Amino acid sequence: MTPTDSYEEHYPQIVELANRQLEKQFWTSTEMKVSLDRMQLLYELSPQQLHAVKYVLILFLRYELIVGEELWLGLMAKLFPRPEVKMACSVMGMTELAIHARFYNQINKELGLDNDYHYMSYLENPILKGRVEWLDEVINGEDKLLSAIVFGLTETALLFSSFAILKSFQSNGHNKIPVIVRGTNQSALDEDLHGMLAAEIINTHYSEMGLLLKDDELRVASIDTACLHAYEHEAEIVDQAIVEDSLNGVDKQEYKEFVKYRINIFRERLGLNPIFTIGKCDIVDWFETNTYPYKMIDFFTSGVGSEYESAWDEEGFVRGYIEGQE
Repeated sequence: MTPTDSYEEHYPQIVELANRQLEKQFWTSTEMKVSLDRMQLLYELSPQQLHAVKYVLILFLRYELIVGEELWLGLMAKLFPRPEVKMACSVMGMTELAIHARFYNQINKELGLDNDYHYMSYLENPILKGRVEWLDEVINGEDKLLSAIVFGLTETALLFSSFAILKSFQSNGHNKIPVIVRGTNQSALDEDLHGMLAAEIINTHYSEMGLLLKDDELRVASIDTACLHAYEHEAEIVDQAIVEDSLNGVDKQEYKEFVKYRINIFRERLGLNPIFTIGKCDIVDWFETNTYPYKMIDFFTSGVGSEYESAWDEEGFVRGYIEGQE
């Protein structure tokens, strides 16, 4: 928390996480050609499927803007004013504002929802409005360290049920909106990484004080309350997004169990005990299988091909080309 004019590196783990975003997980919104999903969005999805997509989009864009500007570039960078932290916060803030928000807005444009009324429609829904108000409380709470800790919860757990809703369109035999799901995969990877960074910053802070977060009983009690509140809110969002008992063959309750699973991950990274017992949740298996493994590029469908490595080795690339010609 001590400001400095020096640039000497003291926190290599924080730099490593920022570099992972830039070198291993970097992507742009424009490479995701959401227009390729337009016909399925407009004509092939059932009313229930389309409702789920539209509903989660209302929250996504607002969330990305708040997290990017007010949390990464605001709260975290100011609370921990070390050069490594400020650099990492700028990287994560850029990802939220310039990549995630722009990607999700492509979907709004394809659905004809790129207008002021839609962007502010969350104010008419008490559940979505409550989420935004809760984020505002996180940012502006008097205990800024507690705010920073709970911010890690938003990056690690919140939105993941919505990610699962979108990813279900490309899981368990379903084959719809592939470009949107590809962008969702990348977003999920990014948010998980952002949660790791938030946990690293908090754990480093407590380590420098010679303490463990789990011994800070007052803050742990507040974290417990935040976790329970976050789950209840996420469960209400799932109920509103999925109008029937299931979506794409997945029972509604499983989406809620997935929220519990992600909240427990948040707590584990901070050295805290899990707060939830997880019920049946096959989502964990197909969510991680579809998100983390390397995916081959589809050269025949622009905008659908998955992964590329920006940190490629020029000498190795040339050598591979020459050997291939021999």
